[in-house]
Amino acid sequence: MTPDEARDLLKQIRESDDSRIRDFNRSMRMLRRSFEAVAPANKAAGHSDAHDEHAHQRIWQSLHDKATGVLDVFGRKGFSGPADYWIVDDDWGLDFIRVEAQNLQMLKPVVVDRLKRILADFPDWHIALRVDVPGKEKSWPLMGILIFRGRIIDHLKREYLPAEFRSLRYDGK
Repeated sequence: MTPDEARDLLKQIRESDDSRIRDFNRSMRMLRRSFEAVAPANKAAGHSDAHDEHAHQRIWQSLHDKATGVLDVFGRKGFSGPADYWIVDDDWGLDFIRVEAQNLQMLKPVVVDRLKRILADFPDWHIALRVDVPGKEKSWPLMGILIFRGRIIDHLKREYLPAEFRSLRYDGK
């Protein structure tokens, strides 16, 4: 592939009408803004950009396993079929894991608080909890919660949620 062909392909992806690609691009932009917000604090604390890939993989797997342990108490893990959540198995080399909440019960403050607690052992990491309710892919916008050790960034679009979930509030916002 030539550089011009690669640029054309990236432009097609960026301008795609496919909801899966559009949602992925929005997720990445949302995560990039979150990383940019915490990056100055990390550098001030002496964290280096040097990255031990094997250490990253071990930390990612450990956080993935601990999050699974927390979420299994509240629901059933599964990629397809009836499930309450799914933890994306792809490690993109960034310091977070992504949880797809297929059941809105997974957004309850007790669940979010337990996920936040496990981040005490992972100071520079976060959990992206994305709403992914089957059948709502086209009618609901991209939304979710970013859970950090010391705070929660709430990106829920409550006007789309059923009434019982519109009043959800999280400590440490």
